[in-house]
Amino acid sequence: IMSDSTVGAFGVTTLVLIALVQTVALTTILQHASLVGWAVLASPVLGRFSATCAAWLGRPARLDGLGVSVMRRPDVIGVAVAAITVVVGLMPLVLLLGVRGWIVAGTGLLISPVVPHLVSMRFGGVTGDVMGASVLLTETIFLFVAAVVGVI
Repeated sequence: IMSDSTVGAFGVTTLVLIALVQTVALTTILQHASLVGWAVLASPVLGRFSATCAAWLGRPARLDGLGVSVMRRPDVIGVAVAAITVVVGLMPLVLLLGVRGWIVAGTGLLISPVVPHLVSMRFGGVTGDVMGASVLLTETIFLFVAAVVGVI
């Protein structure tokens, strides 16, 4: 995508929609004290985990892009660090919110590897832009789910 750095109507529309959904979700989360810090803090953890899943599980779209420089199969230490980070990021939700926390955390764990896969299918593989889009989409979906579950 960045070979052509112009942003079209669909790009601008997507950015505006993501900004609106995140703003509404964050506003809703902040109005419900039980979710305040934990969903907001877990969101970037899952977003970056999504990019990590793209780098580990995807295939490069081009061999000359920046995305290919971070793509590789995970080693044991990488998996351990990622697992510990995700568990630490989600544990407060699960411990403090019970079933609602499990729903929010489970959704985050499910969408983290799925989002980059769906995005990369559209572009023929993983690029740096796919990783970036995966971060934004995963964070947005996670915050939306946390807001909906928090209201229930």
